[in-house]
Amino acid sequence: LAKSSVASFQASSVKTILDVIAKEMLFDYQREWLSDRSKFKICNKARQIGISEMLGLEGLLDVLMGQPVFYVSRTERQSIYLLDKFYRWLYTFIESGLGIDIASETQTGCKVNGVDVRSLTSEAVAGEGYTGNIYLDEFGLHDNDEQIYRSLYPSITWGYKIRIVSRPFGQANKFYEIFSNTDRYPDYHRYEFDIHRAVRDGLPLDVEEIRRNFDEDGFAENYLCRFIDESTTFFPYGLLRNNLSGLASPDGENYIGVDIGRKNDNTIIYVGRKLENRIESVAMIELPRTSYEEQKQEIRAIVAQYNVKGGKLDGT
Repeated sequence: LAKSSVASFQASSVKTILDVIAKEMLFDYQREWLSDRSKFKICNKARQIGISEMLGLEGLLDVLMGQPVFYVSRTERQSIYLLDKFYRWLYTFIESGLGIDIASETQTGCKVNGVDVRSLTSEAVAGEGYTGNIYLDEFGLHDNDEQIYRSLYPSITWGYKIRIVSRPFGQANKFYEIFSNTDRYPDYHRYEFDIHRAVRDGLPLDVEEIRRNFDEDGFAENYLCRFIDESTTFFPYGLLRNNLSGLASPDGENYIGVDIGRKNDNTIIYVGRKLENRIESVAMIELPRTSYEEQKQEIRAIVAQYNVKGGKLDGT
């Protein structure tokens, strides 16, 4: 985004630059979200449609108005990824002619025009005191989401804003509660952007291709913004959420599990890292309609790549 025509546009007005960005770089649903400056906003979104880009841009606009910004993501990897989007917009504005002072810049925070910007993991916010605008990214997947919300809400007491964004992840979480319970949370402006809305507004995705290669519930949850009833799933979403892994630990030993398929089912190769009391997911490889000789070669390569110590193979 930062390399579009706006990068060569010389201007000193934030509004002028933003007008160019909105016209040349954003889709209608992105402009709709960005134009709402309400104190409370929540968005139920499809995956990969550019809403995280809007968190970066909106956070920058807050900072340029002198308001501190705190991004809160579930994992360290996600927090770094989100702040990187903020940085890309920051340098887009600088390249467009806006004078901005950057006093410090790291993977987890910066000071812009004397205003603090920090990107935190959900573990880092419990019990801490922050004052500024709060951006909760993929909040449906956060652990201890009730505690996180209680810890962060006081941060906006003195006129600041809160933005909550996530894809759906079942119904047993704070994101679903806030989004669906309009009586309990009447002040939130609610947005829902599914893949069909994004494509209608110009996002170049092949919806039918995605649908053909995804299971029905997975497509509904990830692209149609549906909150799947957890009574129909084998594993409760709360259990899944508590075991989602960010970056795998560098410690521990890697083991491999292989379930062989060829004609009807795909072969699945799973690499897990054994720690003291749990297994962390390292990699999962799926081999559709692959000859047994090719499968053996792939397994050998994975064993070497991940320095596998041992494993099991199920071939029936």
